[in-house]
Amino acid sequence: MFDSEFGPGDGNKLHVHRFEDELAYVLEGALEIQLADHQLKVTEGGIAYLPKNIPHALRNPLGTPSKYLFAAIPGGYIEHWFEAVQAAREGGDLDDAAYRELSLKYGIEWLE
Repeated sequence: MFDSEFGPGDGNKLHVHRFEDELAYVLEGALEIQLADHQLKVTEGGIAYLPKNIPHALRNPLGTPSKYLFAAIPGGYIEHWFEAVQAAREGGDLDDAAYRELSLKYGIEWLE
């Protein structure tokens, strides 16, 4: 599990997880989700299921920060991706190509 916060209008681009499903729980605010061809909006206290191998993108649709709790099932991949990205960032080696390569190593494919 990991927590996350998106500022107003922030989020991530379309991507797919190959190794794990995700659950998104909205702690504060809202979460707008593109899940394949569907658009979902989850508000505070709501949960969304994001199956592996289904492209999705996440965005805070509000003018204020929103907070979330995410669970990756099974665990063991995504937390190592976060660690690898942080290590590359701290080492000054995190350009777009390195980010995409690290992502693929841990089963995350960026589609945009």
